[in-house]
Amino acid sequence: MQSVRKLHTVVVHPSLDFYRVDQSWNTSITWKTKPVNLTFQDVQNASTSRNSYINYDVKDLVNDWVQGTHANNGFALVAIAEAK
Repeated sequence: MQSVRKLHTVVVHPSLDFYRVDQSWNTSITWKTKPVNLTFQDVQNASTSRNSYINYDVKDLVNDWVQGTHANNGFALVAIAEAK
């Protein structure tokens, strides 16, 4: 069985890294207070056309949350240029 997270893109971007968030955070998050403890999971290249989809296989990540291997602090999509 495959679990896929489908991301709809409205702008063209070369690639987005998919990370597991390894620290808790709250709803008043800002750019300065965003989680910095991330573990790389996957990278996918965006389509060259607008209004397309990127699929990430999240099965292992969700299984880890269910099994208690990792806390469920969500995930982050980070543009390659932003990560540098």
